[in-house]
Amino acid sequence: MLQFYPVPGPDPLVILAPVTPIIANKILQDNASEMNITFTDAELNHLF
Repeated sequence: MLQFYPVPGPDPLVILAPVTPIIANKILQDNASEMNITFTDAELNHLF
């Protein structure tokens, strides 16, 4: 399932720098046979 999160502000590209380490860590920690990566609103909202 693909989920989108709204990004405040005029330039959605500004999210790449703060979000990339979170995504990378979740990928590295996911060792299930099927991908199971999720994000909470709190994880993402505290970045902005």
